[in-house]
Amino acid sequence: MKNLFQKVILLFAISVGFYACTEDYFEFDKLNAGDWNPSLAIPLMSSNLSLADIIIKKDTSGEINVTANGGLQIVFKSSVLSSDSSTVINIPSQTFSEIFPTPIPFPAGPPINNGQKLSFRETTDLKILDSSRFGVEVDSMTLKSGNLAFTLENSFPYEVEVTAKFRTFTDSLGDTLVLNYIIPAANPDSVIRSKTVDLKGYQINLSEDKDGNEAINTIPIDLSYSLQLESGVAGDANDRVEMDGEITNVDFKEFYGSLGSNRLDLESDSIAIDFFKNFQEFSTGDFFISNPTLKLTAKNSFSCPMQFEFLKLDAFNPNRNPSIIEFDIPDSLKPLNIEFPQKYGIRKTTFSLTTDNSNLDVILSHLTKTIAFDSKAQFNPEGIPPRNGQRRNFITDTSDLGLDLEFIIPFEGKAQGFFIEDTISISGLADLEDIGTGTLRIYAENGFPMDVDLQVTFLDENNIDLGKLILPSNPIYSNGYGMILPSAPTKLVGGQLEAEGNTATITDLIITEDRLINIVRGTKIALSARLSTSGNGGGNSNVVFNSSNRLNVVIALNAELTIIK
Repeated sequence: MKNLFQKVILLFAISVGFYACTEDYFEFDKLNAGDWNPSLAIPLMSSNLSLADIIIKKDTSGEINVTANGGLQIVFKSSVLSSDSSTVINIPSQTFSEIFPTPIPFPAGPPINNGQKLSFRETTDLKILDSSRFGVEVDSMTLKSGNLAFTLENSFPYEVEVTAKFRTFTDSLGDTLVLNYIIPAANPDSVIRSKTVDLKGYQINLSEDKDGNEAINTIPIDLSYSLQLESGVAGDANDRVEMDGEITNVDFKEFYGSLGSNRLDLESDSIAIDFFKNFQEFSTGDFFISNPTLKLTAKNSFSCPMQFEFLKLDAFNPNRNPSIIEFDIPDSLKPLNIEFPQKYGIRKTTFSLTTDNSNLDVILSHLTKTIAFDSKAQFNPEGIPPRNGQRRNFITDTSDLGLDLEFIIPFEGKAQGFFIEDTISISGLADLEDIGTGTLRIYAENGFPMDVDLQVTFLDENNIDLGKLILPSNPIYSNGYGMILPSAPTKLVGGQLEAEGNTATITDLIITEDRLINIVRGTKIALSARLSTSGNGGGNSNVVFNSSNRLNVVIALNAELTIIK
């Protein structure tokens, strides 16, 4: 019993600054020898919440901002790197081979073989294969990596001097790539010489053939070789110089040419909308948000005319039937021409879906959980650009096409019966072992421009419902849910209602001993507020929430404690 008395004194000390007790509460000389039935006011909880506070507790991806006029809006963002240059241009390893046979079988002596040196010239074209499906035409490339392995094999019984000129390969100093070989005579086996060249920094022109004519994806190679004939040594019809080469690990730094005129499928992705996690499901017609915007930004660093088009843009809510609603996409976006840089840099093309050009109001009423999208782009939609002395398409190794989605949901509109919820921990009630009847006082200030239908539920540590505070038998019970907290006073600003001040309500509820005994087992209080715009006096006007709108709820218990002598 001594412990109980100490607990009561401790609870009083905590609560004395919260609510005043009876005038003679601490006049201990008036205590008689019988039972003592004091009345003690105990604060249970105080909650002071804005709509932003409540949304933030449940939301994991949205960002709540205050607009220039003080309104609230939540923004969901998603960014996807749809496609980069490596998915467009991929140059595989290139191999090539050419045989230069003897012009005649050289005899061992005069009049043809006098030990003289004979010179020959051959030119060949190497065709670069395009492994993409885009019809890429390379005018020129500056390489950030690549290797050329070039091998010559001499089966003549004479020494051979060879010069291999890659006339369209120039290094960073502007010098043309030239490879020189001196290959001893076969005796009797052929002799092989090889060289490897690091092509990093080289610029390669692939727009002309061996005769200097316009060509596509072609590398001309000029081969000059001389035979040092030797008197008394005869050749045969199988003598030859054989050229073998391989270009590997090619990766470009800059590309000039044509990217074709084909469809480029982009990565599909989705954006989670957590804004509605805190809203209970209700009928479609009960919810409307004015002026939402889905802003989409294409970020393009391909220097190439392009078009963008959605293949899919769907709103998904698994709790609705149907679960998927398609966005209405305006014809102006089917497809959309995308801005592109003249050479370097990024150009952004932004387009927006609103309630004026799409069904965005239906999407929001769907209480969308996820927006899923898939899209495509097309290079050179007007056709492959011709060579006319002008640069065609240009890209770098860092060029990409990205898509950003930004879903902007302002806290303004109309609703009938959507819910916001909050759970607050309480402590100390379990220390009261002997408790009689009591009164729960609810002090509420409603600063929202909407009526609030409030319900209070006591929960134990396992979130088991110990009982709701507002029962259907209570006279203050309204609309089948809880007690009505009238809307704050409102004013019409720009055709929409804004709150000014708040409406205060004080309600006392008599709690029977049986209910009170059950309630004091609680460790949490769940506040659930059903908000409706229909009763704010604004008719069909939209309401606007701002950062100053708050719902302040204070609950205290005035209970009779029985302390037996």
